[in-house]
Amino acid sequence: ERGHEVHVVTYHFGESLPLRNVHLHRIPDWTREKAIVVGPTRNRPLYDFQMIFTAMKTIRRHRLDLIHAHGYEAALVAACCRPFVRVPVLYSAHNAMGDELASYDFFRSKKMAKALAWVLDRTVPRIGDRCIPHSANLQEFLHARGLSERTDPVLNFGVDFERMPVGDRQRLRAECILTDEPVILYSGVVDQFQRLDLLLES
Repeated sequence: ERGHEVHVVTYHFGESLPLRNVHLHRIPDWTREKAIVVGPTRNRPLYDFQMIFTAMKTIRRHRLDLIHAHGYEAALVAACCRPFVRVPVLYSAHNAMGDELASYDFFRSKKMAKALAWVLDRTVPRIGDRCIPHSANLQEFLHARGLSERTDPVLNFGVDFERMPVGDRQRLRAECILTDEPVILYSGVVDQFQRLDLLLES
């Protein structure tokens, strides 16, 4: 909307949603895997390796000025691309691995998962020439790692109110036999690191 040309490089799976003024580039579908899984998987390293080449191809073909890396894997992909494409990296901090990596069932050893998380938390955020924290906790996390000079103010995720669906609250309550007490709809993933126990407790 501000006149920038935006290209998104991502995995091969996912819905083909309509995008406004955004060009989508997916990696080749080598595995025929369609399930979207949060966290590490057996094939994820292959997908990230493919992302390096798809990203470099996209950056060179369209002469892009900046890599905006969302999350850890994207930052690692950006680090592999940067020596070849020579563009700055803006890192969006969505999470800290110390908070979640050991919670996945992917790792047999929790000690190994925690050790890997420790390494990732101390190296990956440094990839960004600038860092955008998406919560106050992540801002503190970046500052604690000596990245205050390159960390921007907290940028909360936005909601496009023009595209918000409008529903009939009273009809929903009647159909679901809900009382007048407050009802919370949670639409995220149900992995342990999301701390649904805190949501239920509150």
